[in-house]
Amino acid sequence: MSSLSKEKRNRILVAALIIFVIALVWGIYLNSNDELAKVVRRINEFGYEFYSDDVYVLGSKKDTTISDVITEANAEADIDKIKELSIKCGFDAEMNKQGEVTILLLAIDENRVINIYMLDENISACFVENIVSGEISALG
Repeated sequence: MSSLSKEKRNRILVAALIIFVIALVWGIYLNSNDELAKVVRRINEFGYEFYSDDVYVLGSKKDTTISDVITEANAEADIDKIKELSIKCGFDAEMNKQGEVTILLLAIDENRVINIYMLDENISACFVENIVSGEISALG
């Protein structure tokens, strides 16, 4: 059984270190350019601990408004309250602006879900919904 010379062992260690650093930098680069990661970072500012993998993309629709998308799903939805809760959290809540609306969901637990309405790739409206009671509230 032959052992590696000190020089060969050092070369292997340096190569392994270089590969590790490249993988680390690549991971950071991908995370910083991932649109879902940007959304998750924004939501986590409210005290949550989500990851990009936690996001469920419900769907997307072009040439529509957030109000139209919400009322199509639930005609009894309180658009004014959703707008108020979204503005309270610092989102623009442009409920009637036309564009591409994407709906994202993040499950907090078995009963509560964060509803995120993206308008042209920016969070516009966002709130927490209790899927048992139907109550909605602000993030945090």
